[in-house]
Amino acid sequence: MGSTREQFLKAFYGIGLVGVIFSILCLNLCQYVLLTVYQWNSVEAGIMHAARLFFREYHFFAYLWIDLMVGMVCFGLSFFGYAIVYRVGFTRSIIMLMIVMIAGIFLYYGGTISALFDWMSNFKMSVMTIASCVGAVSLAALFATYPMLRHARLHPMLRKG
Repeated sequence: MGSTREQFLKAFYGIGLVGVIFSILCLNLCQYVLLTVYQWNSVEAGIMHAARLFFREYHFFAYLWIDLMVGMVCFGLSFFGYAIVYRVGFTRSIIMLMIVMIAGIFLYYGGTISALFDWMSNFKMSVMTIASCVGAVSLAALFATYPMLRHARLHPMLRKG
């Protein structure tokens, strides 16, 4: 097609982010319309949503923001995992994941990082701040894939054997 990997990645990020934002916006608009119809007809029905755990009343922008951040987490972290597997291969990525998990288990139960988890569990933040922080971390993971894949091979690393 004549385009470079860098142009392809930039287009993928742009189209992917716009696709996530547009689809979440459409779903939240449909949810708003449905809730409005329920209220007009005095129907005592509700829609299950993750934000109902934190908000008693329906707030369109709060629900939209939480959905956007969940969408960013799904898009960013899944592409980050794909980029790692593409770059180093499936077997090596599973081995790295197991090493990190085992090291984390030893550090947690050894008491090295248990204080960090205790501090994080007692840290008081609003739901919107937590959602924003999680979304920012996932966007950082998404954009961390650019240097990983910018000069990558055309085909993923295959298993030798």
